[in-house]
Amino acid sequence: MLACVLALRSTTLDSMSITASPAARQPASSGRAAPWLPWAALLVVYLVWGSTYLAIRVGVETIPPLLLSAVRYLVAGAVLYPVAVQGSVIAALCPAFGCG
Repeated sequence: MLACVLALRSTTLDSMSITASPAARQPASSGRAAPWLPWAALLVVYLVWGSTYLAIRVGVETIPPLLLSAVRYLVAGAVLYPVAVQGSVIAALCPAFGCG
């Protein structure tokens, strides 16, 4: 998931139809991401998604299902919150959707 976010952040904001402030723009690189980056993102998704099923199987045996679900959402929120706060792409999209 983090690799997907990093791949998304590596694209320039100039290629998007939304205009951003000069501080939020990233400098244009060679115009193309590394060829291995999509494969790395796919591997991360594969590992995270697969480990979720294992964690649910083990967790349901030891923790009540509602508590397990709550813990999963809290962990996901704690992991994604810093990415959302720091992300310049999200900051660029906020004015377009009226969230900021």
